[in-house]
Amino acid sequence: MHDAAGEILGFFRTGTYDNDRARAIADQFNQQYSSEGDEFSPVMRSLAQDKTMGFLVEYSGKLQTLLVTVFIIAMSLILWNTGLLGGLRRYGEFGMRLAIGEEKGHVYRTMMMESFLIGLFGSLAGVAAGLTISLYLQNQGVDLGFMMKNASIMCPASSGLK
Repeated sequence: MHDAAGEILGFFRTGTYDNDRARAIADQFNQQYSSEGDEFSPVMRSLAQDKTMGFLVEYSGKLQTLLVTVFIIAMSLILWNTGLLGGLRRYGEFGMRLAIGEEKGHVYRTMMMESFLIGLFGSLAGVAAGLTISLYLQNQGVDLGFMMKNASIMCPASSGLK
């Protein structure tokens, strides 16, 4: 057919794929414009409903879950090890405090308060640093054009890439 398109791609304004939203939009479109008897009526499908892309959507979701789980377990082990080494390093300090007459309860409470304050200020500093970096990247972006001088790549105009 003259001036016909075999496929039209649509992108969300957020730049991320939401399968539930895509399926709802496709169902609404198909109820309104598609008809069973007409082979030329338009049909809309989400990525997960497509034969080849459905596998990639499911695979990427499971891979993301796996990577996050491995990262959390690895970081837990690293932080646990750091805490154990810190406790061993300060073992002499605790003994000295007990030897000069400080009560065990007071040593324990001061350790807990110290841990709480370090965790609180570390969390606040980490969140502030992360938000600052995210804000910079959101507003300024990173120009990777020098890496793709001879590449031909197609991106939607609203993807936010600079």
